[in-house]
Amino acid sequence: MTEIKTMKPKSNTIISIRTENVIKIYKRKGVETSALRGLSCEMNKGEITIIMGPSGCGKTTLMNILSGISLPNAGSVIVQGQDITQYSETQLEQFRRDKISYIFQKLNLIPTLNVMDNITFALEYTNKMNEAQQSRINNIIELIGLEDHTKKFPDELSGGEQQRVALAAALAKNSDIILCDEPTGELDSKAKMKVMELLSIIKKNYPEKTIVIVSHDTDMNLIADRLLYIRDGKISYEMSTEKLQKIKTQGEIPIEVHAEKSLHNSNDEDLLTELRELNKIISDKLEHYESRNIQKHKLKEKMDNI
Repeated sequence: MTEIKTMKPKSNTIISIRTENVIKIYKRKGVETSALRGLSCEMNKGEITIIMGPSGCGKTTLMNILSGISLPNAGSVIVQGQDITQYSETQLEQFRRDKISYIFQKLNLIPTLNVMDNITFALEYTNKMNEAQQSRINNIIELIGLEDHTKKFPDELSGGEQQRVALAAALAKNSDIILCDEPTGELDSKAKMKVMELLSIIKKNYPEKTIVIVSHDTDMNLIADRLLYIRDGKISYEMSTEKLQKIKTQGEIPIEVHAEKSLHNSNDEDLLTELRELNKIISDKLEHYESRNIQKHKLKEKMDNI
């Protein structure tokens, strides 16, 4: 299958993460499974990158590699100019501690700690908590809208509120890179839109951060700067900020002409059908938003006013 090449970044963008021909093979009971098959991609500082694709395509494997939890069998993972595949275990531990905040799909909130303690746990654990940090934490809590919940425990919160605590904890850790695995996966529509709004607010208020999100939810395209679609362990196609903006405002079909030509040339009809199905999902959702005149426009207005 012909892999679609990633687009060249604009001159004013800073590449925060770049993977080059990453291969990841799992071996279970003597059987090898290729999770990533030469995956190459880029993610820019100050942007929200959404990673989509069918179940089992390699999304979570990629996130684990970006976070330093797992290392590839081959290829490079260059984060802020450093190839982390060459790190020692001590360097990887420091990288995970200082550079990465990973919000897992199953939120790792500590049930015996209240909201404030969950948010500050990483700082307390590394002995970085002080008066200046507490002031910064208070600002984060206000930004995320948790002022009335700091003394509550996780089981007293809704799913959306728990997700907001996880976002606040990620900001409190002050890592350069925030990774989110299905942040809206188990939320109702109202809570989902609130989390999407908060992610946009975080991007606006913390332009130095790189935000990478794995999601099955096509609504997340509303806040994306870049979309990566993975199939069979490779990037099938990539959409830029400009292309996504056209989808949001004009309902334009999100297949690059060169990509469709490449697919025809490679005779990969299954992938072409899959992309067309994704196009239909996005188009249907756009029509749904327009016909009911609901939260897409409200979110856009809030984002414009941030």
